Amino acid sequence: MKKILCLPFLILFITANLFSQESGTVKGVVIDSETKSGAPNVTVQLKGTSYGSATDVDGNYLISNIPAGKYILVVSSVGSKTIEQLININPNESTIFTCTLKSDAVQVGEVTVLGVSLRPERITEAPAAVSVLEAEDIARYAAHGQLPKLLETQPGVDLVQSGLFDFNINTRGFNSSLNRRVLILVDGRDLGTAFLGATEWSGLTAPLEELGRIEFVRGPGSALYGANAYNGVMNITSLTPKELLGNNVSVAIGEMGAKRFDFRHANILTDEISYKINIGSFEGLTLSKSRDSAKYFEYKLSDLNVELIQILTNKVTAQYGTIRVDYEPSDESRLTVEGGTSINEGELIVTGIGRVQVQQASKPWGRLNYSMGNFNVMFYSNNRFNDKPEKSLSTGLDLFQDATVNHFEMQKSFTFGEDLFFVIGGSRRTIQIDTKGSLMNKKIDDQSIGTFGQIEWKVNNQFKVVAATRLDWGDVHPAQISPKIAVVYSHSKAHNFRATYNEAFQAPNYAEKYLNVKHPTKQLYYLGNMAEPDGIVSLKDQTGPIPYPQKPNIELPVEKIKGFEIGYSGIYDNQLFITFDSYYNVMSDFVTDLAPGVNPRFVVDGVAEAYFTDKRRTIWSYGSAGEVNEWGFEVGLNYFPSKELKLEANYSSFNFEILEKAKGDFLLPNTPKWRANFGVSYIFSKDVDAGLRVKHVPGYEWAAGIYNGEIETYTLIDLAASYNFADNTKFGINVANLFNKKHYQILGGSVLQRRALATLSYNF
Repeated sequence: MKKILCLPFLILFITANLFSQESGTVKGVVIDSETKSGAPNVTVQLKGTSYGSATDVDGNYLISNIPAGKYILVVSSVGSKTIEQLININPNESTIFTCTLKSDAVQVGEVTVLGVSLRPERITEAPAAVSVLEAEDIARYAAHGQLPKLLETQPGVDLVQSGLFDFNINTRGFNSSLNRRVLILVDGRDLGTAFLGATEWSGLTAPLEELGRIEFVRGPGSALYGANAYNGVMNITSLTPKELLGNNVSVAIGEMGAKRFDFRHANILTDEISYKINIGSFEGLTLSKSRDSAKYFEYKLSDLNVELIQILTNKVTAQYGTIRVDYEPSDESRLTVEGGTSINEGELIVTGIGRVQVQQASKPWGRLNYSMGNFNVMFYSNNRFNDKPEKSLSTGLDLFQDATVNHFEMQKSFTFGEDLFFVIGGSRRTIQIDTKGSLMNKKIDDQSIGTFGQIEWKVNNQFKVVAATRLDWGDVHPAQISPKIAVVYSHSKAHNFRATYNEAFQAPNYAEKYLNVKHPTKQLYYLGNMAEPDGIVSLKDQTGPIPYPQKPNIELPVEKIKGFEIGYSGIYDNQLFITFDSYYNVMSDFVTDLAPGVNPRFVVDGVAEAYFTDKRRTIWSYGSAGEVNEWGFEVGLNYFPSKELKLEANYSSFNFEILEKAKGDFLLPNTPKWRANFGVSYIFSKDVDAGLRVKHVPGYEWAAGIYNGEIETYTLIDLAASYNFADNTKFGINVANLFNKKHYQILGGSVLQRRALATLSYNF
């Protein structure tokens, strides 16, 4: 299978390089904008290749023997803004390019974001709390290959890890072992699985170093994004082929048997067409231990967590391949066609019924996107197939999650003068799921539709008003309306205040609706609230058996949230960037975790026991848990004392009160009352940089599914550094949990320890 996957990429790579071998030259002068004379020791490089030079004392440079073709010329120097220019190298000719370098003084707060209002705007003027990681911040900590960890020290982010690639990312409370309250998008493509809605992070089909940026919008987002943008939205943007021209090979080795390989080839075929190809693989030892006896538990858990079978393999592996082609007939239009697949083995996932190990799953996908000016249309198809069944360690059963998600969306924006901006759009999604009777008794073929509109009105130079609403309906959930309104007041360019109101919702997933699993050895039955039990003959109350109800189905309501936010961002002396965001959320109709006694359909006088034709069983199911209020604040500081040094610190506070909850449910937020993070990065020279991050999490109570107990306090320190010892060769080291603090972050998850990797990357 692996050979079949790699062969077409190898053929395309060889074919793409059989172009003209004739060569040319590029030369010119780099001028300093302040002195108006030539700038010495400036690096001039053809992006993604080994062709490069440095300017002499007069600012002159010359690069010879370049194969004919199209390249991006990169001119860079510490303390100056990098220049990138597309050039043509013609056979036996010299191309001349002269440029002026400008100072790269730190422009705090000049970062633009797109995901908050679906249009570019300064981060300080965005009507929501948002964090941004740029390409250089991503690349510094990317060697571990674990995308969620890039965000774990951002304000308000609640990240817990339970396996090598089993992460749950959330914000502002009520995390879980299969969290899906944050919508995860890569170039607009939803990464959530169809059956559970959670994200399988081992299925990414690109190295993290090739992500252009990550925007994390904190707070409800259904007004623009629909279902499951409940607590936030993560927008991940990958780099285009033109931004990655040339070839790159990266290899990494490290602790816990870590081995990683990534290869990328990107080229320009014509003025309009560019492409890139990626292939890669990863291998590492699992962090998990077998628990087929209580004496093997890594930490204290209840008897319910003894597993019937051992872990099938102690290795976690992944292979991936992708192809992307961009067609750009003009500066304002682009057609992107891309697709790929990943094959994943060995990861353990903590679920409501215990741990599940993925033996082998393949995830082919495709995406088609066309944008022209203010119009964008996209279609993608996500697929997931179990090449081998997953194994439930708690029950010993084989499980399948074969699914296809097809999604179509379009949006159009309009501008009227300088004061009014409109955006409208809609989407349609179809979902097919077949668990082959292992998790549900029937196949699923559902659809959902959404349409939205937003208006932004610039009242004057200081006030901006944003209003939006979205309507979603379909087979998955009843019709939902999600409004949003925000007011942004700019006292000056450096100081901005905002007030925002949002409503959002989360639809029940298919496990909560249709789960149907009998435990083979224990008197347990796991049922979704719409599932039809097999073999049930009566329920039991305190006086004895009673007839089983003929029409027991109770539709779970969608979870709803109403969010109120007040925020401030300020810039001081162009060195200090401060953000303050406070929130108050009203959350209702929680869907409980899997538990006994929470679903009135299977409870008589609080007893969750039922008589079946084979034996008496206790039913574990889902119910609606009631209403919760939560509130808190997040403070972030970013300080730039120089162009080389960056300091970051943030503090998050969280509180809640339960107004109503289902009987028998452990309704906990699964997040601490506060957390604090600190980070520092320093650029020693154009060849050497390093970063350090500190994460502190105080202890708190956890309850999700069959697991409940205490998460103990932990403090983690991560280190990353890189050294460019040649123009085209880079060495990096990444150490997570530097002092090897052994701890667990989720009940039922693995004990975590230090993980160090060394990476060597070569461009040619």
